Amino acid sequence: MKKEQLKEAVGELNCVDTVFETDGVSYIDTAVSVMQVYDLIDQLDEPTKVEPLVVPKELGEWLAERHLGCQGSLFSIIGDLEDMWVGSHFEDFITDNKKSLIEVILGAREYEVEKEKLYYVLNKRDETLLVFMRGEVKLSVGYVLRDGNKEIYQLTEKQIKDYDERYWPFAVEVTE
Repeated sequence: MKKEQLKEAVGELNCVDTVFETDGVSYIDTAVSVMQVYDLIDQLDEPTKVEPLVVPKELGEWLAERHLGCQGSLFSIIGDLEDMWVGSHFEDFITDNKKSLIEVILGAREYEVEKEKLYYVLNKRDETLLVFMRGEVKLSVGYVLRDGNKEIYQLTEKQIKDYDERYWPFAVEVTE
């Protein structure tokens, strides 16, 4: 727990005000539950869990190949990062996540590669049109999707378009 979080938590403690009089002067005494204070003290020892930074696939590959573990100066790596990706569709991501990317490069933070969206290619009767078997996309026999082996009918946008772009309008995103 950081100082700011602790200050906020102290401000949210349940306080009980007691009014009393001594020698004709009124006083207010504020009390806090000892258990609440103990709970806050216990939280001081808990490390703050930092979620992994989720990066686009291409940026994840670039990090893994070139710059994980800070090979070279941080300044040159950030320069490479900006030179390589600024002007691309990743520019906003890099601008919004520069501090987190530096933490990833320095090894102070984990990262995960964003998972590609998957699609079924279905006709109007919800029968499959394409299947991925033995490492390639093929025409399907019109299987109706049920609880069975659905994974072979899940394709990426690139796989569908590489096979034949005319199938893309029939793509339905996998939501399971």
